[in-house]
Amino acid sequence: MYQFEHDRSPLKLDRIIYILITYFIGYFFVFPFIIIFVSEKILHNYEFVMPMQLIAYFIVTVIISIFAKPIFIETNYNRFDNRNDDLAHAIKSIIQMYGWMIVLNLILNFITAQDTSLNQLDIIDMSNSFPLITFIMAVVLAPIAEEVVFRGVIFRFLRNINYPIAIVVSSLAFGFLHVAQSLFAGNYVDILYISVYAMLGYYLGHNYERSGNIFVPIGMHVTLNLISMILMMLARMAG
Repeated sequence: MYQFEHDRSPLKLDRIIYILITYFIGYFFVFPFIIIFVSEKILHNYEFVMPMQLIAYFIVTVIISIFAKPIFIETNYNRFDNRNDDLAHAIKSIIQMYGWMIVLNLILNFITAQDTSLNQLDIIDMSNSFPLITFIMAVVLAPIAEEVVFRGVIFRFLRNINYPIAIVVSSLAFGFLHVAQSLFAGNYVDILYISVYAMLGYYLGHNYERSGNIFVPIGMHVTLNLISMILMMLARMAG
C-alpha cells in the first residue's frame, strides 16, 4: 500500500512554492476579482466572464503542470506497475465514493435544509448557461490542476513526514477549497459540506499512494466530474 514509504517527493521546495502561489492566486484572486473587474470596468459586459475564466484556468493549469514535471516523470516509472490492480481498485473506490456521497449528502441536506452545497449549485448554474466551458473546466482542467496541487504537491510534500498527516491535511485542504466561498460569504452551515469533499480527497490520495501514479487520481477525478456533468445534463433535458 505504501508506495511512497521510502520515496521522497521529487519536487524541490522552489517548485512547490511556485505551484501553490500560481494556483491559489489564480483561484482566490484572478478568477473572482481581476476577471470581474475587467468585465465590469473595462468591457462593461459580463458575457465574457466565463470565457476569460476558462482561459485563465487553462493558463494556470499549464503553468503548474510545467512546474510539476518531476511528478509526471516519476509517474512514468510507475504507470505500468500493477496497472490492472490499480484500475480495479480505482473503480471500487469510485463506487465507494458515490455511496458515501449519497449518505453524507442526505445527512447534510437534513441538517442544512439545502439540496446540495453552494459549490455544486454554482456548477449547475454555470452548466446551464455555459455548458461547453463548464464541461472543459470541470472535466478536463480541474482534475489536472487539483490533483497536481493537492495530491502531487501537498500530499507528497507531507508524505515525507508520514502517511496519516499527508492524507488528513491534503484531504481537508481539498475539502476547504470547495467550501471557501461559503466561509467568505458567511454561510457557515454550508461549510459542513467540507466532509463530502474531504472524503473524496481521502480516496483520491489513498489511490495515489497505492499506485504511485498521479494519473490514477486524475482519472478518478475526471470520472467523478464527468458522471456529475452527465447527470446534470440529463436532469436539464428532463426539465
